[in-house]
Amino acid sequence: MSWTWGVTILSLIGVVANIYKKRWCFGVWLIANIFWAIYDWNIGAYAQSVLQGIYAGLSIWGLIRWKD
Repeated sequence: MSWTWGVTILSLIGVVANIYKKRWCFGVWLIANIFWAIYDWNIGAYAQSVLQGIYAGLSIWGLIRWKD
């Protein structure tokens, strides 16, 4: 199995965790988004890479805003 499938599954786990209002979903997304940003940059999908970088930043914001 390609590592991209693993990161895809990780991304989906983050979505399901968010549905269940689990704060740790942002940590999962942060990791997945960083991987996608690097991957997209390496294949030349620069706009997609920047988008994933922004999503990574938003994940950090979510972690901060969802503090208990």
